[in-house]
Amino acid sequence: MPSQLDFDQPPLYDPAINKDKDLIMADVWIYYWSSFYQTLISYLSQNGIFLPQLTTVERNTLQALVNGQMIYNITVNAPQFWQSSSSSWRTVTFT
Repeated sequence: MPSQLDFDQPPLYDPAINKDKDLIMADVWIYYWSSFYQTLISYLSQNGIFLPQLTTVERNTLQALVNGQMIYNITVNAPQFWQSSSSSWRTVTFT
């Protein structure tokens, strides 16, 4: 197994069971997701999260919005979230 995970290229394994080495697909994926989770937690604790950066025009092309979905709007230089109850993007302001 790799010592570090590449988030852009998850491992590709043949789904066949290798009886000679007792490699069972479920065990491979349990190890992968466990390692992925630990790596992600470590990364986020050091770097925080990053919101998708979109202009207002790009934001307005989004479809199938979910309540609470967030972006960073680079047109207004502020984070925004979709509020389903008002069917609008709300800008997060800091005072």
